[in-house]
Amino acid sequence: MHQALTLSKNFNCSSMNTIWYASQPEIDVTALSLPFLQHELILNLGDTFNVSYAHTNQETLFSPIQAKAITTEVSGKYQAMGVLFPPVGIYEMYGLSVAELKTSEELLFGKQEELYARTREQDSPRKKIEVLSSFLAKNSVNKKCPDVVVNFLKAVSLATQNPLKIKKIAEQLHFSSKHLASTFRDITGITPKKYVQLLQLNHALGTMLRHPKKRLTETALEHDFYDQAHFTRKFKAFSGMTPYAFRSQRLAQPHDFLNTLVL
Repeated sequence: MHQALTLSKNFNCSSMNTIWYASQPEIDVTALSLPFLQHELILNLGDTFNVSYAHTNQETLFSPIQAKAITTEVSGKYQAMGVLFPPVGIYEMYGLSVAELKTSEELLFGKQEELYARTREQDSPRKKIEVLSSFLAKNSVNKKCPDVVVNFLKAVSLATQNPLKIKKIAEQLHFSSKHLASTFRDITGITPKKYVQLLQLNHALGTMLRHPKKRLTETALEHDFYDQAHFTRKFKAFSGMTPYAFRSQRLAQPHDFLNTLVL
């Protein structure tokens, strides 16, 4: 079994959700992660660690929010740390949009050698996490995110209308839908429409994981899909598999990492 420790941290309201650490002496795994609503920065302290669609070098990987499944391949010694950022977290932490992040030097503020050296000096997972969390807090630029993006995210998280209408939400916030779309995409790297679709999918996914025996038709209707066929079509478009196949494989897998299948 792998060892893992997760610690939640809050800096300036919404910059970062979680820092995690995991390790295992030897591993050979290919895993599929379904699209989720957070950007992820991974520090690889072990051997091989590859992530599809990620900005990466040998040690530092960054996977932005995207409307496609992600394949992760890990082999040899497994020792890694990760940071999960909410949609606006990258902008607030680094003062850059997701599209502007190009290199690991930017992700680690040009101090990657210092961070990796300090992290490897620590004996326990908790101390490693403390080093990373204090490093990020110390170097964060704490940039304020535009109100149009912050208010849209709040609105969709609290919205009761089904299905969500982006144009209507923009009007309620007194922003044009065009301004919302361009600003949201620039800051988060994904369009408001795709984000809302992923939000809907993730809500349904959570229900599937919490209630594995619930009929898929019930789950579909509960989360505002027209019917099971509509749910299956949307789910497959984002994940590459049907909800039934995901649920079956998820129940059979040996670990409980959220949204992830070992293939």
